[in-house]
Amino acid sequence: ERGKAYSEFFKTGNPSKTAITYKKLLSKLGKIQDEWDKSSLEAINCHDCDTATRTYEETSSSIFTAILDLVPGLNKYKPSLLQQERYEVKRNKTMVKNILNHNKSYEHKSIVVLCGYYHRYALVKALSKRQKSDCFELKPYL
Repeated sequence: ERGKAYSEFFKTGNPSKTAITYKKLLSKLGKIQDEWDKSSLEAINCHDCDTATRTYEETSSSIFTAILDLVPGLNKYKPSLLQQERYEVKRNKTMVKNILNHNKSYEHKSIVVLCGYYHRYALVKALSKRQKSDCFELKPYL
């Protein structure tokens, strides 16, 4: 996981100012997500939560990718950290695939998908693009 490798890096010597700045920024981004973690199901079933999640994903991914190149001390962690990111992308794609397969098995029926809010944004985004071609209506907000 990114966080574990990054913490290990900070225990191994004198991190650069760039690395320290990055750590502080990631910490602030994480606190935003922590607030949603504490929210009710009703609260996370909203556009604001989707926007916060999208912003967190895009910002942290962009910064994380850049920082791997900017901080030489993180080079040894780069393969495993990038592998973790690829895993998360693959996981969301697999969830979408499984939902679409399940939907085909139950045509003209409503299906409720329960997942964590962090996956919710990725699923809604991917499933929205498939509504027309796969003949279903997505209702992301109840």
